[in-house]
Amino acid sequence: MGQPYLISLDLSDQPVLVVGGGRIATRKVEGLLATGAKIRVVALVASRRLRELAGIGSIDLVERAFDIRDLDRPAALTFAATDDADLNWAIVQQLRREGRLVNGADPESGRNFSTPATARLEGATLAVATDDGDPRRAKALRDALAASRPSSESESRHHGEAAAAVTLVGAGPGNPDLLTLGGRRAIGQADVIVYDHLVHPDLLKWARPDAELIAVGKHPFGEQVAQESINSILVREGSLGKRVVRLKGGDPFIFGRGTEEIDALHAAGVAWRVIPGVSSINGVSGEAGVALTRRGRNHGFAVVSAATTPLEEFRRWAAFPGPIEIFMGVHKAAAIARELVAGGRPETEPVVVVARGGTATEVIAETTLAGLRYLLAEPEEWTPALIMVGVSREAAFAARELDGQVVRLADTTGPQADALRARGARVAGALDAPHRFTRPAEKAQP
Repeated sequence: MGQPYLISLDLSDQPVLVVGGGRIATRKVEGLLATGAKIRVVALVASRRLRELAGIGSIDLVERAFDIRDLDRPAALTFAATDDADLNWAIVQQLRREGRLVNGADPESGRNFSTPATARLEGATLAVATDDGDPRRAKALRDALAASRPSSESESRHHGEAAAAVTLVGAGPGNPDLLTLGGRRAIGQADVIVYDHLVHPDLLKWARPDAELIAVGKHPFGEQVAQESINSILVREGSLGKRVVRLKGGDPFIFGRGTEEIDALHAAGVAWRVIPGVSSINGVSGEAGVALTRRGRNHGFAVVSAATTPLEEFRRWAAFPGPIEIFMGVHKAAAIARELVAGGRPETEPVVVVARGGTATEVIAETTLAGLRYLLAEPEEWTPALIMVGVSREAAFAARELDGQVVRLADTTGPQADALRARGARVAGALDAPHRFTRPAEKAQP
């Protein structure tokens, strides 16, 4: 291989094919999200993250074995990133014969392009690629060059202080429209973004193309990243003088463990700040048509985390004179309902459940305390969800002519989309997974 010839590609609206669904393929896809490319993934077994991205329309996921005819579709770039080195080699060789750009996960695959290690330096991008395409050596050289460069006076004055800060950003409860202006600005300036799996992938499209994206999601029934590991990542990246965004679903300080992260940063002497976010408390309930307070009906509501509240305490919460919002209670729903009834709440009390609120796979269901255990009999299908006891959807929401109907549009942010939402429709992208909507309470009864 000769010396690499570095170029900068505009992949906006260009088709890109990724073959494979494991760790390397997932990393390739996440690196492509901010480019605006039309990403198609073919994988017999896809990672949870890839399925999440497909569920909200950020990628087109085809879950089946690779077929050689998959290469017949136009693609500006192709990544062969399966766990089968022979298959990666075959894909690379086929596309090289056709004169197309292809990257194989294995150095010996014969790929004709590689992605350089990058860093931002005062309005410019430093890109490093080695002659042999070794990504580890490229990253080491990049870090050494970035650390040894002389800083200009303007960079020291305007960039240096910002680079040393870690910003905790509340990403809101799913819908990208609920991110604050400050949060969007911080994402666009970040060198490193450490994000949860609850964060809508469209928010990552506002990141710089060279920003490093680090996924640290906690899945209730799957992969986990220890909080101590997350704290260490924030301290490490912040100590290197990088602008770091910790992107957290909802608000960092409402069941978000943000206090533990700022404690770790403070102890390490790393500067930090917080940009609050819209919480699921009001963001999810409001979009679902649930009013938590209403003049003449109730003067307050309670919010409880089932993850840390002993079950017997819910019997005492039953005496609260208003609605109760329950976070992280899907897997304990039957027991929670039983304790609330034992504490005096009627079995017929209305309950609204919103799963994956604000995303393309959102589920809204109405039931009663008696029917809750049947509705959530398979908790894996409902997590994460917000359970609201003692409230129903407002009649005005249910009366709108398109209430509960799903309309698919190529542009989900334009005037047409907003007009449909005003009539009660749920607007989804062309590739989004379908919404499910269960309105009548009797549908959720045994």
